Amino acid sequence: MIEYIRQYNSPIIIDQKLGQGDVEYPRWEVDGETYWSKYDAVKACVRTGWEWPGFKLFDKDQFERPEINFQQACFKQCEIISDTSKKVRHFYSGGQDSHHVLECFLASKCRVDEIVSYRRFPGSYENVNEYDRFNVADRLIHLLRKYDAKIPVKVYDLMPEHFEFFSNNLEERYFPYTGIRFVAHCVQPLAEFYPELLDNECTNVISNAFPTVDIDNGTFHYIDGNFNTQCMDPYVCHFFADSRNTDLVASMAYHLYDNNIKGEYACSAKYESKRSLKFYTDGSPLHDCSVGDISTFLMHDEREWIWDMKDMRYHANMITSEIGRQSLKKFISFYQETQTKYQKFFENDSIWNDWIGSVTKKYKLVDI
Repeated sequence: MIEYIRQYNSPIIIDQKLGQGDVEYPRWEVDGETYWSKYDAVKACVRTGWEWPGFKLFDKDQFERPEINFQQACFKQCEIISDTSKKVRHFYSGGQDSHHVLECFLASKCRVDEIVSYRRFPGSYENVNEYDRFNVADRLIHLLRKYDAKIPVKVYDLMPEHFEFFSNNLEERYFPYTGIRFVAHCVQPLAEFYPELLDNECTNVISNAFPTVDIDNGTFHYIDGNFNTQCMDPYVCHFFADSRNTDLVASMAYHLYDNNIKGEYACSAKYESKRSLKFYTDGSPLHDCSVGDISTFLMHDEREWIWDMKDMRYHANMITSEIGRQSLKKFISFYQETQTKYQKFFENDSIWNDWIGSVTKKYKLVDI
């Protein structure tokens, strides 16, 4: 039922946004120009003297309270994706977001043609991946049996050779299209090496992007970091932030407002949001967003991502081989140079914290 795929070929370069014309995708704007990379937008600010990259999503200014609840809106989203796609590919990490989305597809009996996961081996083929450490495959098989669903599952491996390529092309091919961490890519870098993921008749479903609610002002907005700053991903549907289904967007925002749940990156706020919205869960440790994170115990005024257990495992994996060690050196050197060039765009002037987030405009909740 599960096919593991591991190969290394010359990459197919993706240098433009690939998607559906009627969907409003998250993007940055600087001086009237659109950018699909946070890094490119920051460089444009420096080049043009623009103060800060703007972040755009929905063109509308306000949202009415929907007549359906969150769960019904999730089922509606599954139907929209199924009805507008000749093929549906769901990216499944085993975390609670992707688990909830997949179980919505299964419970609503909507079509999923393929389930895809990926594993990262930046230095050597050791048991470094959450996919293996938390038995994601076994849990996924159990879930499919629960619904008597026979859906092919493919697991793509990114090998030390892939990360060697990334480390040699950080400026153009990797850093612009990933989160801030060394090993933090999503679909775009994967698809460059596995071009079968670039089927323009297939929707790649990913499960990020919660709204942030301002309780006092009755508004909500999005932060680019909530999309993992990965807006270049090809043919994706951001399940929870789809302009074709404002009922889902609004049902989340109104629920968070009604239950006084606020916060942006705080783990406790994310966990409370999902618990309150009654996300599907199978009890996996991956459904707790604090798994493996020791950074909160460190004596620092700010959270440094390099001290997250997940990242430390990857860094430890990199130093187990010569190819991995050389890649890690190039990552560190590039990051230090990038921090020097664009220091004001990082939290506390430190690339080891994160980008300072860009936010969308405030969307008004009109029925409160």
